[in-house]
Amino acid sequence: MKSNKSETIELNRDITQEPSDDYQTLKQQFEELQKSSRSLELALNRAESVFASQSEFLANMSHDLRTPLHTILSYSRFGIEKINRVEKEKIVKYFSNIEESGKKLQEMLNQIVDLAKLESGKMAFQMYSINLNLIVTSLLKDQRQNLDKKNLSIETSFPSETNQVTCDQHKIGQVMNSLLHNAIHYSPEAETIHIKIEDCRLPQNKMEQAIQISFQDQREERIPQEVVEDFSIFVDQERKKTGGRVNGINLAIAYEIIKHHHGSMQAQNCNPRGVSYLFTLPLNQPG
Repeated sequence: MKSNKSETIELNRDITQEPSDDYQTLKQQFEELQKSSRSLELALNRAESVFASQSEFLANMSHDLRTPLHTILSYSRFGIEKINRVEKEKIVKYFSNIEESGKKLQEMLNQIVDLAKLESGKMAFQMYSINLNLIVTSLLKDQRQNLDKKNLSIETSFPSETNQVTCDQHKIGQVMNSLLHNAIHYSPEAETIHIKIEDCRLPQNKMEQAIQISFQDQREERIPQEVVEDFSIFVDQERKKTGGRVNGINLAIAYEIIKHHHGSMQAQNCNPRGVSYLFTLPLNQPG
């Protein structure tokens, strides 16, 4: 009996001793496993969110693609059925509608391909030192007809005659065109769109010199604070809501182009009204 009591005392003493090295190692491994599990759970949630967003985007795009395709098929059928029974002018009208819808369809398909290339990192970029002022000037000439339709004025503010930045001229022009088109669409008639270029620092690297380009419209409504804080939320919302119409895919493409230029894109509410869409580019591209 004494022996059993002694063994019990020794056993209790072992239990109350400091944890062994093996125990500490197992505890550390378990904590690391918990962290990994949480990271995997977050990654899974993000993947599910992205998949849902992509699915909704593709569904919207599918609807948008069917519209011009339906027009092409309908007018083609009319033309075939009535080619010997209607006047030449009507046949020409059929062909004009087919051509217009074909161009819309081609543009949408090109946008989908461009976005897929950008998101997969397979889009080629041609980087050169470019004067951004010249891109804006060319852009305003191209958009003059759309500006005149709404009697919109343009006010520009450039700090320098030669705002030089290393970029892909065509793709940055594409970004500017999307943001100006967005400003035209949301601006009330006979208002002013403000285009501003200014020197700044990169938001993600305050030591890096950069140039910021903004397009401010004069709309009355405000954008949500969450969009101001994270522009990617706005891009996702627009892609879900509009598919290929007005903003959605064009802003998604613009956002990806700026990311590939190591820049950033934002949206801001202005006072007393209006919304400004802006992007920031480093003066020189790394590497």
